[in-house]
Amino acid sequence: FNDPKYVVTHDSNGLFLSDFNKYFDEFKNSFILVPIRDCIGYVAAEKTRIARRFFGSKRFAKPLPPNFLIKQFNTYDLNSIINTWLISISRIKLLQETTISKNNLITYRFENLVEQPSNSMRILSKKLDVNYEENLLSPTLCGKKWLGNSQQGENNGINSKPNEYYKKILREDEINFIKSKIKDIDEIIQEQKS
Repeated sequence: FNDPKYVVTHDSNGLFLSDFNKYFDEFKNSFILVPIRDCIGYVAAEKTRIARRFFGSKRFAKPLPPNFLIKQFNTYDLNSIINTWLISISRIKLLQETTISKNNLITYRFENLVEQPSNSMRILSKKLDVNYEENLLSPTLCGKKWLGNSQQGENNGINSKPNEYYKKILREDEINFIKSKIKDIDEIIQEQKS
């Protein structure tokens, strides 16, 4: 539209493009940003999403089932959700090792972005060669304050503790199962500073 300088799009499944080389051939000078989220936080968000559908609600639809009801919910495939996270982590690692990813694939810790938004946005702005501006810390959608798309409901700005609620959503047996499946992968990822 009228020769835009930048075009931004979002695709939850973009990590699973079949041919990244073709993508970058067709969309020259483009970048793919890939967040890596803590596995337990990811599972809590997915369980909440699935439970709300089960109970006839959605992300922001009222009434929302209370957390204690979601915590007892067990009609979902926990193993499949963990495997999806593990596959994504493996896919990211494989993409990072290819030549295409050296300059065009930017992976970042989701938790770092929300806990240190100013620092994270400065780094991303520099990498993307766009000006850093303070309004990057106050997300908007069509000029209106963005309330987020969190499974936790509306957010007022950036939620700096996105995984804090997991104990309200996940039972102890689920947490232990997650930890047994991912072993120390999450810790290794959290140790990465760049």
